[in-house]
Amino acid sequence: MQRKPNASLDFIEKPVETKPPFGRSVALAMTGNAAVPAPPHNVAAMDTANDELDAAITDAQTGDHNKIAIRDAKELAWNNVFRDNGNYVTSRADGDKVIITGAGFKSTVTETSPIQIPGVAQEADFTTNQKKGSIHVKTEAIPDAAGYISILATPDMGIAMNGNQILVKSEKGFVSIVVDTHKVVDHNGLPSHIDFNAQVAAFNRAGTGEFTNPEVVGTL
Repeated sequence: MQRKPNASLDFIEKPVETKPPFGRSVALAMTGNAAVPAPPHNVAAMDTANDELDAAITDAQTGDHNKIAIRDAKELAWNNVFRDNGNYVTSRADGDKVIITGAGFKSTVTETSPIQIPGVAQEADFTTNQKKGSIHVKTEAIPDAAGYISILATPDMGIAMNGNQILVKSEKGFVSIVVDTHKVVDHNGLPSHIDFNAQVAAFNRAGTGEFTNPEVVGTL
């Protein structure tokens, strides 16, 4: 038996920066939409979730740990709002793709093209945080990326990338690997006064893109 199309929830996996614009398009599409008259979170609630996440994303660009934590919390709250509304649209549509797309969501049956492995991460920036043993990593969002892998390794470590596998070969040295859906992260708990080779790559469910060329960054 053929499955009915649903409102796709793939937006949950997208980079956080893409979420407020998507949320605003959904809120606009659901405004006065008689096919979906009573979503769990009304238009005002969607607008609030979008505005709060947008502001938190901007604040987190400073690298402040508290602001990054606030951004993450606002993203989780946003996910809940639009996941609930997406499931509501699925129940109201009962397989009607016009209702699904008319409410601002993609229909699952339209997801026929396989997702591509993302390209090389853009404008990777590695900086020393003003506290001991911490390095700040920032990269620009790229299409189709679900998250980012950043690696810091002391020069005496042998790091090799083989697709989605990271090989580390050494009897000494230090490696820090952060896998996160956000393009801005911190590597903490690093040894002080050490230089690292830093690289970052984007990934999604299709695989991991190429890593950036190594850059040298040191800790306080």
